[in-house]
Amino acid sequence: MSAFPKAESADVVPWVERKSGQRKGGMGLGPWLKNGEVLCALANSLQAGIVKNVNHSPMPFKQMENISNFLKAARKLGVRDGDCFETADLYDEKDLGGVIQCLDALKRQTAAGGQPKAAKALNVGGAQSWNTRGM
Repeated sequence: MSAFPKAESADVVPWVERKSGQRKGGMGLGPWLKNGEVLCALANSLQAGIVKNVNHSPMPFKQMENISNFLKAARKLGVRDGDCFETADLYDEKDLGGVIQCLDALKRQTAAGGQPKAAKALNVGGAQSWNTRGM
């Protein structure tokens, strides 16, 4: 189990609670997010229906499917691959810092009222580039 920055989690956890409607309470981050249901609720709060199937099963493969569905949704909402974690990072609590990083990236990406920021094309030296910052 890896450590994760407390300052980042202190900022991200309340945001996840507000958006998902799910309270962490006294649970650790890993156990709270492990079944993927909170993550799917978060994604669906940011864009209705982005995760179409949320499993409520205690079966590990169904819980991992929820996490995978969240990660697909996060990418659709504009989170870069480099900011996403692997399913096992959360499910097996291998890298909770990576989970926090992904959630923080999603928070920043959707900062404008919970909706994904639109990408803006920039023409730099004759080559087209995309920028989502500063919008």
